[in-house]
Amino acid sequence: MADGSVFARVHALVVCDEVAPRPGEEGVFDLRGVRAGLRVASFPYTHPQLCVYLQVSGHEGTISARLVAVREATEEEIVYVPIGDIHLRGPLTLIPVWIRVRDCEFPEPGVYWFQVVVNDKLVLERRFHLAEIPGDSNGQPAG
Repeated sequence: MADGSVFARVHALVVCDEVAPRPGEEGVFDLRGVRAGLRVASFPYTHPQLCVYLQVSGHEGTISARLVAVREATEEEIVYVPIGDIHLRGPLTLIPVWIRVRDCEFPEPGVYWFQVVVNDKLVLERRFHLAEIPGDSNGQPAG
């Protein structure tokens, strides 16, 4: 069970298309398609898969965490993924965690925030911008 008194730090929060452990190299991960946002043809837009990669450390103990994504304009929560318990092994040991977010629906263009909440406290957030690609009436990019 998670102990709310354990202090944790999230050192990295990266939004990408895929996270893959590198074969033969313990603790090394390849992050493919690192993103700060998306440009899409129309809204609402559903992205088939995003991955969020985290590096977490803290004093020995167990924390409970979750990933949320919030639409800045309305504070609407569009993603909620329980990460569950993370067992920390000390402040110098980074624990890699990655979460797959499938079928993530973005209702409108604008700014969204991917947030990590640990023991019910926001510890890190990353801005993610959704923009509509300008086009003509048939959805083709303007030329």
